[in-house]
Amino acid sequence: MTGSQTLIGQQIDRYKIERHIASGGMADVYLAQDVDLKRSVALKVMRADLAYQADFVTRFQREAEIVARLDHPNIVQIYTTGVTSSGQSYLAMQYVEGGSLQSYLDALVARGETLAPEVALHIVRQVADALSTAHRAGIVHRDLKPSNILLHRDGRPLVTDLGIAAIPTAATRLTHTGTVMGTPHYMSPEQARGEKVDGRSDIYALGVILYEMLAGRVPFSGDSPLLVLHQQIYEPPTPLHTLRPDLPEPAYQTVAICLQKDRANRFETAGQLAQVIDQILTGSQPALPAAAQPGWRPTTPLTTPAVDRRPTSKRPWWILALLPVIILALVGAYLAWDARRAAAPTRPTERGAAIEALAVEDVTEVVGMVASSATPIPPTPTPPLPTPTLTLPPPTATPAPPTETPAPPPPIITADVTAVRLAQPPVINGLLDDWPNVAPALSAYRVYADPSWDGRDDLTAMWRLGWDADYFYLAVEVIDDIHVQTQTGNQAYRGDSVEIQVDADRDGDWGAGLSPDDFQISFSPGNFADLPPEAFRFQGTENQRIVNAPGHSIRVQARRTADGYTLEAAVPWRDLNVTPRAGLVLGIALNANDNDTPGTAVQEILMSHVATRAFANPTTWGTLTLR
Repeated sequence: MTGSQTLIGQQIDRYKIERHIASGGMADVYLAQDVDLKRSVALKVMRADLAYQADFVTRFQREAEIVARLDHPNIVQIYTTGVTSSGQSYLAMQYVEGGSLQSYLDALVARGETLAPEVALHIVRQVADALSTAHRAGIVHRDLKPSNILLHRDGRPLVTDLGIAAIPTAATRLTHTGTVMGTPHYMSPEQARGEKVDGRSDIYALGVILYEMLAGRVPFSGDSPLLVLHQQIYEPPTPLHTLRPDLPEPAYQTVAICLQKDRANRFETAGQLAQVIDQILTGSQPALPAAAQPGWRPTTPLTTPAVDRRPTSKRPWWILALLPVIILALVGAYLAWDARRAAAPTRPTERGAAIEALAVEDVTEVVGMVASSATPIPPTPTPPLPTPTLTLPPPTATPAPPTETPAPPPPIITADVTAVRLAQPPVINGLLDDWPNVAPALSAYRVYADPSWDGRDDLTAMWRLGWDADYFYLAVEVIDDIHVQTQTGNQAYRGDSVEIQVDADRDGDWGAGLSPDDFQISFSPGNFADLPPEAFRFQGTENQRIVNAPGHSIRVQARRTADGYTLEAAVPWRDLNVTPRAGLVLGIALNANDNDTPGTAVQEILMSHVATRAFANPTTWGTLTLR
């Protein structure tokens, strides 16, 4: 039994360990059950061989202090800390079921696919907002990479592994000049040189991640960490537009600014990056820093440090004498890294995961010597390295595990949604277990908030849409921390609900006011006890009002889940006055309402899949295409 397996089945304080999830340079992570609160947690237990090394214990304990004081929906929460009976520190953290961004990108690579631009930008926008919160608290991540970004099953990214963050105000340094914590593929040039870093190093790493999500490969790769670090410092990446020519111009500019070699030319703050991405997602012209103002082109090389090309005879003679020593040190560092790599089996698709922090430090100290003492290594004349291919692990003698149902893809954020033609109608039971594995649409925009709202974004709704000749089908997964339903009926705000607004004749009388071809269908999930789920239909009038329209045949069912509810419905096309056909385009808004205060009739917030959605103006809704 390996060291990481010995804790399985044991109970540490109130946490019953179920299985091993992952291993890192400092700790093993396990899935555990909190026997008191009846919830799953991720238990991060320090490696036994590090438990008595004071600097590692200090770094591990500091992770809890850092993250515990950060309150952000895109940062993994820490619940409690403690020490095992064998003296190993542990953290009990939020368990995120969706896996990591790295595993999701690996799956895309295996299928020969790349991420949709709007999905990649939305993920980076949320991570940038999380980093902005950390940076304002004086915390720099220093090891941001896809495996440190977890994906909630609602598509929300959560930043984890802030344990090696540098705190500039700390009296004692756990890193020193010339020693680098991080992963070479995502490391900024100044970090690779062993210099002091700030939040702009995290922006560089986030730029590498955005490049990877859009291009399907990292900008720099090689067969040793030293080669990758050399490229980070001196080489420009392959221009993104040559690998992904279908992106909007501001997307190329945003990546280019993040990947500037000189940190002064990057976005000044992560918050500034988040604002620019917001502008790109809404289709407005972003206010870009000076580095990408008029005159910038995607083909323009990124700025690189100037290489001193004076005759070598004018250089101090002792540098030449040191060259053999430096070369031997480089070779020795590489051999040490290679030996560590051979000794520890790793997932081939986890780029950089095999390079533990200390191995990176060995190589980077030498890079720091070369960068500070001698002529900078000139850029290599070789052509760009080929795109890395996915290497599958060799087969083993053990039987293959049962094939699991693929995890649903993350939701997409778009105003223009599609409904898929269903060969078999789903059973309307609220289970959502017989729907095709398509990316759901996310109601991502808060378009209304009551003054009494407490400011917490605790509502998420994800929609899958289907159709056949008779029905329009809806499968909705809602994540909501507090479910309130004191009654149903037309007073839907007595409880949580979802709703669709449909313009059934978008090509006919499409305009800024309601008309008889405009409908709203409100769905109440009930209280999962004595109040059953119900559907309510409303219809526009000639005088631009909306009235109750009973007498429909809509079917709806809902079920309670651990973190909200699911709702499934079949809406007859005749109840929308629509004759369906492939290619038909309707107007639509997919909305979710939240009320967290029992006994009140307050619509606290309304989330929609369209940022511009207004209740009585169909021109502000999105589109629905039947395919």
